[in-house]
Amino acid sequence: MQRIVIHEPTHIPPFGEPARDLRLLNKPLWLLQRDLLAHYCKGKVTVDVESFDAFTAHEVYQSQDELIVHKDNLFFNSALIDEFIAQARALGRPCQIAFATDDVSILAHAIKLQDGIRLQGNVYVADLYYYPVHQRGAPHPVVIDTQAYEMGYYHIPHYMARGVIWFFKYPIVSFCPLKAGCMSFSPTHQWVFLLRPVKPMN
Repeated sequence: MQRIVIHEPTHIPPFGEPARDLRLLNKPLWLLQRDLLAHYCKGKVTVDVESFDAFTAHEVYQSQDELIVHKDNLFFNSALIDEFIAQARALGRPCQIAFATDDVSILAHAIKLQDGIRLQGNVYVADLYYYPVHQRGAPHPVVIDTQAYEMGYYHIPHYMARGVIWFFKYPIVSFCPLKAGCMSFSPTHQWVFLLRPVKPMN
């Protein structure tokens, strides 16, 4: 499988670096992505986000290989990428990662802090795509369940919480776009996202 990586140059405050260079689980994000996809991918082409539409469309439609296309600001774990590729290959058609509109992890921790996961029709979609050999066209959304469960994070006395319950909806299958820090599938847009993979996953 070939890999097309879309470079997102936005610097993440307060670190002053693009998401791909931030360390998550003691690795730069780009290296974490490479290691998780090494089992599937044998090559890589990088394109700036500004030229994504024209360049990537050209690459996707010119290539007849099996392809995976993703932004370089996405944090995901092996459970997510394995599930996405397995479902996409089983469908045998172009696919895009998606999440249900009632996925509590996405609703509680992703939507308000970034724009990499966005509503499209009746699902949330993000910038991770799969194209089978000799098949191109509009991608079909593949809904991934993050299998979130409730996990307490801080013990806060009741008189301080004032009726507020403090917990995370922690995903087993993780994804997050990083644009300001990261979740588990997560685009990195916010520094607070970095707490998700780093603190609960140590």
